[in-house]
Amino acid sequence: MKNITHILILIGFLSISVKAQQNDPLTSVQVIANPKNGEITLRWAPASSRVWTRGNRNGYLIERYTILRDGKRLTQPEARTITQLPVKPEPLENWQDIVEDNRYGAIAAQALYGETFQVTGNYGDDIMQVVAKAKEQEQRFSFALLAADLSPDVARRSGLMWVDKDVSTNEKYLYKVWVDQSAKNDLDSGFVFVGLDDEQELPAPKEFSVQFSDQQALLTWNRKFYEQTYVGYLVEKSTDEGKSFISITGTDPIINTERPDGTFSRMMFKLDSLADNETIVTYRVKGITPFGETGPPSEEVAGNGKVLLSTIPVIDTARVIDNRKVQLEWHYHGARPDEVKSFSIERSDRANAPYRSLAVDLPASANTFTDGQPLSTGYYRIVAKGATEEAVAYSFPQLVQLIDSIPPAAPSGLTGMVDSLGIVSLSWKPNTEEDLRGYRIFRTNFGGQEYGQITVNPVMTTHYTDTINVRTLTSTIYYKIIAVDHHHNPSSFSEPVRLMRPDILPPVSPTITGIKLIDEGVQLEWTNSSSADVQNHLLYRRSAQDDNWRLMAVFPASVSDPAESYTDADITDRNVYEYTLIAVDDVQLESEPVDPVRITVNNFGNLPAVDRLFGKVDRENRQIRISWLFDDPAVEKFMVYRQAEGEKFRLYETLDPAAREFQDRNVRLNTLYQYMVKVAFRNGAHSSFSRSISLRY
Repeated sequence: MKNITHILILIGFLSISVKAQQNDPLTSVQVIANPKNGEITLRWAPASSRVWTRGNRNGYLIERYTILRDGKRLTQPEARTITQLPVKPEPLENWQDIVEDNRYGAIAAQALYGETFQVTGNYGDDIMQVVAKAKEQEQRFSFALLAADLSPDVARRSGLMWVDKDVSTNEKYLYKVWVDQSAKNDLDSGFVFVGLDDEQELPAPKEFSVQFSDQQALLTWNRKFYEQTYVGYLVEKSTDEGKSFISITGTDPIINTERPDGTFSRMMFKLDSLADNETIVTYRVKGITPFGETGPPSEEVAGNGKVLLSTIPVIDTARVIDNRKVQLEWHYHGARPDEVKSFSIERSDRANAPYRSLAVDLPASANTFTDGQPLSTGYYRIVAKGATEEAVAYSFPQLVQLIDSIPPAAPSGLTGMVDSLGIVSLSWKPNTEEDLRGYRIFRTNFGGQEYGQITVNPVMTTHYTDTINVRTLTSTIYYKIIAVDHHHNPSSFSEPVRLMRPDILPPVSPTITGIKLIDEGVQLEWTNSSSADVQNHLLYRRSAQDDNWRLMAVFPASVSDPAESYTDADITDRNVYEYTLIAVDDVQLESEPVDPVRITVNNFGNLPAVDRLFGKVDRENRQIRISWLFDDPAVEKFMVYRQAEGEKFRLYETLDPAAREFQDRNVRLNTLYQYMVKVAFRNGAHSSFSRSISLRY
């Protein structure tokens, strides 16, 4: 038996012209099928009284499309009309035999052919008759469908069933059922896709249980599981240990009924009366399909009636005496005299936690009890016990709190760790107070700032998991906790724990500020990374002759004497070199490499230098004049170095490539000066120094 929704799977494959299901379910026909014993039985139901009335008048047509043969889909489905005439309800005279023997036949016949109200011409008198007639039509429709569901013979005579006997085991069919509408075309068709190999065994009802009470049994089972399979259920009872069963409702099944809001309950219920409480009774339930088939029985449940207590005890007062004792008073007013044999007193630290007995088997006449060692916060309940083990009734819990102004001790042993994803795991030693309610967690990014609470409710365990942001420049996180009791008294703060965030941010890149060729080699200058956690700066080089980067030097970070220059003397003439720097922090995260800088080395160590340098003291013009001879078109600039008496040589002036003379007007009387000249070429290379000359002004 297939659900009608299976048609949605196949509708895209059809090349036939069929009318799609519209959004309005009240204009459609719903169809199900039952393949069995080499036949396919179709059952359909109009979705509203309007469709039912139209179907009763015009009848239903059935068309069959062969979709699959030997497991393969046909390129063009084979269409066949299997009803030459519309299927209609049988005339009234054909119902006489079934009306006498089948109560559902009588219901269906009355719904189809019973007398109706007659509306007169007076509108004012007839308005309620109009409403009554509309309600009557809905009732006729509902009872007609119910009768058809509960009797296959009624369904056939009502024009709501058809048996297709001309079917093959190697084929699967799409059936289309619709109301013969003649000129009108405002109703939707119903579809079902089925083959003989879809035959299935009927299931047994699930979750069947029985609750036994005083000469009563409440039966429940799951209706939701098989709501597409069964329309009703038979409940059977045995009083001879399951040897023979009889239906407790005769031939009438228990049907699925709607709630007032139009929904269905997940479970079905049936209350049965017992002759006595001593006889063992066995129950089971069977489902009935719309095709009149009865499914296999559920599991059998056996039991007997039990005398239960008729009410529960009620705690009248729970009085605290001197903040050291709790006195309880209660009453019990049952429907039967002497049904309570004894009382017990139970206590717990929480309303829904396990309770511990404080007193058992108090006499039935008792109505007071004093707890000499109460909890600071405790829940009490009274247990009434009857003659049998099942006859037990509990009072509602009663909360009692002593006056408590003493806070718990501050928690200790707080530790924690942070993983690479920012998951913080905290743990601490447990407090020993009996009235402890839990712990509250506090957090801050900086130890000197105010802590903020991060827990809404007290934490009951001695560990806590927090999540923090690790993509931040703040490297630390601080936690501390307090303990609270059931009177909300807070302890002092624990000692804070300082945790380090995982370092997932690489350091800032350094910056290369200069590169030049000097006598000793290639000189690099840079500015170190600004990140505080940098441990080293790594200098890399590659050349035109070797594409691989080679580590040239490692410079440990130093606040007092940072290294920010390097001279590479391991170079060869007529080569091109590139340099880059990387900063590495204390967890070995590397910065982005600096954009490489390039320098070309030509004639290194063999460049022409100024070898003829002249000087003259010109006291008339208060200056010293130096001059030189040099001829090379690749000159970029001349660099004049000077040393005053008592000082070191330093670069004193830079001149353009056309200069061959320099006047030094910044001179002092009776001071010895020395001069040298160096040549810088356009390829970045430098010559060696010229010979020095000495002049006293």
